[in-house]
Amino acid sequence: MPEAAIRSWTAALHEMLLGTTEPHVEKRHSNHTQHVVKARPTPSAVQRIYISTSIFTRSNTTARARASAPATSAPARSADGACWASDQTSSPSSSPGVCMLSMADSGACIKYDLQLRSHECYAKRWQLIRATVPITPFTERHPVYASRTKPITLRKLEVLERWLREPRCGWLAWFDADVFLADHSRALEAAWLRPSGDDAGLSMDAAEGATGLRLVMTDHHASLNNGAFLLRSGAWARTSFLPLWKELAHSKDVDWPFTDNGSMLEVILRLFAPKTYAPLTCKPKKSADGKALADGPRKFLQCMHRELDRAFGKVRETGWRGSGGLRLVAPAEGFNNHGCTAKLKGDSTPRIVVCNSSTFEQGKWGWTTADLFEPNRSFALHTKVATVLPPQLVHRATHC
Repeated sequence: MPEAAIRSWTAALHEMLLGTTEPHVEKRHSNHTQHVVKARPTPSAVQRIYISTSIFTRSNTTARARASAPATSAPARSADGACWASDQTSSPSSSPGVCMLSMADSGACIKYDLQLRSHECYAKRWQLIRATVPITPFTERHPVYASRTKPITLRKLEVLERWLREPRCGWLAWFDADVFLADHSRALEAAWLRPSGDDAGLSMDAAEGATGLRLVMTDHHASLNNGAFLLRSGAWARTSFLPLWKELAHSKDVDWPFTDNGSMLEVILRLFAPKTYAPLTCKPKKSADGKALADGPRKFLQCMHRELDRAFGKVRETGWRGSGGLRLVAPAEGFNNHGCTAKLKGDSTPRIVVCNSSTFEQGKWGWTTADLFEPNRSFALHTKVATVLPPQLVHRATHC
């Protein structure tokens, strides 16, 4: 994307959400504006690393925002897309904690600037180890169709593999770069990793923790999504979960829909529902000439969710379903909810709208109201378009 177009897009996004003008970099001289790149400090042995992928920006807030918002500033970040920020020091812990992870390239640093800021501020609020890993190049060849022009990336698996070796991490909390963390009052560990009344169905494995939890995701009626998930760091993740996921994701025999998300659904059913699910039951079908069918992704998801229902029962309104260490949290109580999008008359890009039968998500994919983001209820909004949220909410989530 041309630099001028990126600046224009970023300015429009900030104006919509924060009531601000286009972000500007620090001024060294009164008549000149220059990028500022700070030398990366070396952390001490007891520091928790707090790394971010984005650009260095400061916003001039409106008078209304200044009057009602706390006197805080946006997290600093480098101007050259090097994707790091100052280390966030936290108290040393005697036991492994939650490590927040994401990944991005220089383009995503700008496009998802507000989302990444919300990650930084959330990590600072709860003193978490955090890294947004710079990925270059972000796209790669399709494992089945090398000539396919549509970009994909399977680099998420590489990042997870690297951080599963980090001794300070008891859990890996993955959030895609386009996930906006809206509610910073809830701690990941307290909200979604503690034992509950439903834990009687979990296998008790001392090596994997008191509850036997291994993988936690936000449930969904039609489209289970791995844009956010909690994975226990341990022997099972390193020797069973991730190796199988890598093998399936890079398979030259199966064209998995939704990049690494499709292959992860296969992994979940194989490892957590071996008594009811036969491998490749939902393998996407191809036409006679070997090409993927147009409705293949939709039928794939329908098959996967039938199998999830068969193994764990229907999606719950509250609590969670799962077994063997899998916890699928009721959609309305989860930490990864999308918004409905539509391209209205006169719009150049989609916007978030109220869902109905004519919207893309509900009409084609069968999403329900419970699956979708609600500002006063939901923890995070997962969307690639402008996050139309109350300006004060955005300010609180991105200034710390």
